[in-house]
Amino acid sequence: MIQLDVLHVMRPAEGGMKDHVMRLAVGSSARGWRVAIACPRDVYPQDSDSSRYLLEAGVKLIPLSLPGRISPHGDLMAWAGLIRILGRLRPRLVHTHGFKASMVGRMAAATFGVSSGYRPVTICTVHNSIAGQFGSGSRAWNLAKLVEKVLARSTDGVIAVSRALEREYLELSHPSAMLVTCIPNGIALERFISVPPGGGGGVRLPSDVEPPGDAGPPGDVEPPGNAKPPGDLGSPGVLKPGRGPVVGTVARLIPQKGVDVLLRAFPLVREAFPGAELVVAGDGPMRSQLQALAGHLGIGARVAFTGHRNDIPALLRTFDVFVLASLSEGMPVSVIEAMASRVPVVATCTGGIPEVVEDGVSGLLVAPSDPGQLARALIWILSHRDEASRLAQNAFEKVTSRFSIDRMVEDTCLFYQEVFRRKAKQAACES
Repeated sequence: MIQLDVLHVMRPAEGGMKDHVMRLAVGSSARGWRVAIACPRDVYPQDSDSSRYLLEAGVKLIPLSLPGRISPHGDLMAWAGLIRILGRLRPRLVHTHGFKASMVGRMAAATFGVSSGYRPVTICTVHNSIAGQFGSGSRAWNLAKLVEKVLARSTDGVIAVSRALEREYLELSHPSAMLVTCIPNGIALERFISVPPGGGGGVRLPSDVEPPGDAGPPGDVEPPGNAKPPGDLGSPGVLKPGRGPVVGTVARLIPQKGVDVLLRAFPLVREAFPGAELVVAGDGPMRSQLQALAGHLGIGARVAFTGHRNDIPALLRTFDVFVLASLSEGMPVSVIEAMASRVPVVATCTGGIPEVVEDGVSGLLVAPSDPGQLARALIWILSHRDEASRLAQNAFEKVTSRFSIDRMVEDTCLFYQEVFRRKAKQAACES
């Protein structure tokens, strides 16, 4: 007896993928699909806002110990655990997210199909560039290609979140018996549109805090008591009137996001705008390394590393320009959010970014890994406020018409139905 329509499977995740799965699960549940998410407990922790939001929408949360990195023992345990989940829930469709979950999830679905005689429809979403993840031409890349070609034989559909990822996937696996489509990420537009200009005025920046004398590089200081050091935004403060321009980014602090490139560009921006400040919102394994780099570059006192924030719509409204310096990118949710907030955008020309930002029309594009070019683009935006406002308005009109959650959920549910129809037709032909 089938007890579930869709089982989403995901690895440990933050940011875009985590939000994407949550919004998709809630949106499809509201459309009548019975939905569950199998993932590590800390993705949507018990009693968190996200878990309450999912449970109130009727989405089940099922613990699955799936490691983020390749781990033979951990992956084998996750594979076995997922087979047990499939036996208990017998979903019509297994929808995996990202390379790691897609590898383990599709292997479990195929194994379950052989052992039980019932194989659920399998769909995977490609969120990030595999070439960017493993390095094109590397041993890991060649292994990923081999794994994907094998798993493609038992895959019924693939969703790429950008045309660039769709092209990469088609080149990677050369699928013939599956449906492949592009469904861009959507965001909760109303969260960003509803914040008035200056609505993030409760955000504290580095110049709101007095440096602690000779305590060391800002961002690496252990503050006394509950005090917050420069380079670390804590509880909201008040923006000072007449401060310099604010350059901001929202990104996971991992190598692919190119935050180190942004830090190297920022001293050049400060030569043109000495009062400029930089806000880096987000967390990740490179945080300490990036804070040390900011201190080494002599900009530590003007850079705020905020860690994870729950007030991104308000925070974006404090930025004079938003930057995404990624080296590789699937579909840039943070860029879409900045555009919905009418903040001028400078981003790198990589992956799915050019599908969102049209250079000179809805923002400025620069080459990845080029601090000089990035700095010149930022200086141009800050020096040409009227032109920057025009770019921001064009960007706003583009994202509000193309990147809503409703559109993403509706397109995904239609794809589910298309895959079901195709599989039923194939079964009828074989019988």
